[in-house]
Amino acid sequence: MRNDARGSASFRPSVGTGLAYAESTDRIGRVWELYRDALSSNTIGEAQAIAKSAQAVLDSAADPIEAAARTVKLANLLADDTVPIPERMFNALRQQFPELPLLEMREPAVRIAEADLSVAVGTNSGLSWLLLNPLASAMFDPVVFRSKVRVASDAVADGARVKQISAMDDSVRALAESHRLMVEASVAFVAVTRVESDDRTLARRLGKLVSEVYEAATPVFAWFRLLSTDREGSDDFSKTAAEDATRLASELQKGALAPVFNDAAKYLRHAPVHGRSLDYDPVARNFQIRLKSHSEVVPHDVFVDRVLAFLETVLASIWSLENAIERAGVEISYTDGDALYLGFTPLVLTAISLPVVGQLVVRDYGEEDGKWSFRVETDSDLVIPALVAAGNAVGIAEEVSVVASDDPPLEIYLSDSDAWMKAEGRGLPLALLATKASARLEGESLLKRSDVQYMLAGLGADMLGGDLQTIPHLRRLKSWSHERGWREEVELATEIIAVARGITSAELGPRLARLMSGLPLPAMPRSRAVRVIVPPAR
Repeated sequence: MRNDARGSASFRPSVGTGLAYAESTDRIGRVWELYRDALSSNTIGEAQAIAKSAQAVLDSAADPIEAAARTVKLANLLADDTVPIPERMFNALRQQFPELPLLEMREPAVRIAEADLSVAVGTNSGLSWLLLNPLASAMFDPVVFRSKVRVASDAVADGARVKQISAMDDSVRALAESHRLMVEASVAFVAVTRVESDDRTLARRLGKLVSEVYEAATPVFAWFRLLSTDREGSDDFSKTAAEDATRLASELQKGALAPVFNDAAKYLRHAPVHGRSLDYDPVARNFQIRLKSHSEVVPHDVFVDRVLAFLETVLASIWSLENAIERAGVEISYTDGDALYLGFTPLVLTAISLPVVGQLVVRDYGEEDGKWSFRVETDSDLVIPALVAAGNAVGIAEEVSVVASDDPPLEIYLSDSDAWMKAEGRGLPLALLATKASARLEGESLLKRSDVQYMLAGLGADMLGGDLQTIPHLRRLKSWSHERGWREEVELATEIIAVARGITSAELGPRLARLMSGLPLPAMPRSRAVRVIVPPAR
């Protein structure tokens, strides 16, 4: 089912929209309190439950076999290239914090990362550590990897200097570009492995992958090189990053950072791209390196180990540097094009964000013919999650479905729900009724006769109290009633409006009070299948 949709380049996931809908619902409740006492939710109990779940994750201790199995599972999730990168990341985090929404994973993630590394960790870097650590444990020597992280972290501990370099031309943007180039290299390598089975071809392609990653890491090397100097010109980063990657790595191998960068061997950068300077003998199972500056025959296992050691260096240095940049208060952001390329598309980010605004798990999602669909697992109402998803789809999709059952879907128009969210005061309950009036379930409007009666009774009491601002709302209720053939409601609305002209009866007030006392509070019906019609972008 999954089929990613590329959308507006300026898209940002609208988790906040969901909170706004929830806040709007709360405000409607406060308006209803003018007419009837409202129920309150046990938010303190929910917060305590969340805190308890988070602490349970931190305090749990599995035996070594279980821990190893968990690490392999996480590594496999992150390596599954059939799934968009952001979704892999979220799935891996959810495996580690199954009870927590994404935003509430950050604090325990920082605590775990700081306990693992004994270095100060930024909020987002804590989450990235929980993604990086399983891969490192599965691919590398975890002890050496963590040692490299600690050494690299010491080198970037001067926050003032980090900020100074961050202000240099292109210094931060170049790091985001590094990520993209490394992903491009990996995608190309994976594509080759799917169509090639020849050992020599695959070996040479592995070499090209490493060479491309080496080159892509140039900005990282430039950062660490600058950190060891006092250069502060605006173009100093650009000048340093323009140097050859192997030259920068060689300089870093001479000082305190040698334990981190010693595995960045020059031939890993040069041999794969210089004619036949790198080849593989499948019978002898060895790599031949033939450079003017370096000639060597390397057994297969040793070469692979050197490749992994180099990748270990790149990942350790990138994580340490970006953690320091985050802690210095500098944001590393992708261009919209890079974000889309890396899989951070509106559809994928919506799938990730939905659990934040509803107690649900997204089991599958996709896009077809301009329509988004999310199959979720939940016992909760899906109206607000569906509206949040639809808010993210404006200008991208024409319809969004969020379903947890095969029940007939509740159909809502996003334009009406947006008006509901933005309404204030007495307009809030009227906007809710307007949303119900246009919404459909199996072709029938959701607006109930009792909804109109309840609102007429409340507004009628206000009119008897001299509030003439109720008249436009009363006329709207009268119109809805007329369209549906509710004659008694049309007549009641007419009678209430006449109060403004001094026409009233002594028994109108008691009649309205009796009417309200037997009516249910107007509300959107709960549904486990919701379809939202999305307006085109303005």
